[in-house]
Amino acid sequence: MQISYRIINIFEFIEDSLSAVQYENMATDELTYVLDCWNDVDFLRDFFKENLSDLCNNFHNFTINEAVKITIREAKNLNEYMLSLAKLGNTDIKNTLQMLFKALDDNEYREDALELQKTKAVGIDRKNLGKNRKSWLRIYAIRLGANCFIISGGAIKLTRDMKKEHLQIELQKLEVTKMYLDACDVLDENDYQYLKLIRKWQ
Repeated sequence: MQISYRIINIFEFIEDSLSAVQYENMATDELTYVLDCWNDVDFLRDFFKENLSDLCNNFHNFTINEAVKITIREAKNLNEYMLSLAKLGNTDIKNTLQMLFKALDDNEYREDALELQKTKAVGIDRKNLGKNRKSWLRIYAIRLGANCFIISGGAIKLTRDMKKEHLQIELQKLEVTKMYLDACDVLDENDYQYLKLIRKWQ
């Protein structure tokens, strides 16, 4: 599936640290949109019903109602941890966003410090109801620095691979965000600060 995305804005949540893109025809930025979805009971129930076979095959111990409750709880934990790291990382190099965001490609490493590296943040599961599982929440972003990330989207990932249609869309959004930053000559956090300064005075 090929869907066209165009970035019309970038919103900052934590200055010089955490930002999220807004695509054309979307009412809000991607982080706000994702968190709204992950706190919408009706949206979550519909999603897990539509993907019930994946939920049962890979997380067979959970019912739809349990999955909804877990998602809402873990979305809150993930957002709180992400924002706290974003704030801390501006003054403490030992506590930065790159502690949460890892390379999308498991063959890449944070230390590679690739330009415009595609990354993922996995949900925070502080209370797993006694069941051994990895969180299915993902936030996707482009890394500009140890504590500077641009969020392109997010998803519930119930499968090991990224072949599902909604996950393929997230890969497209990551690529669009990377291409947008590259076209703006933004390759790292210093470039991003310069871009913001120019736009401020335009």
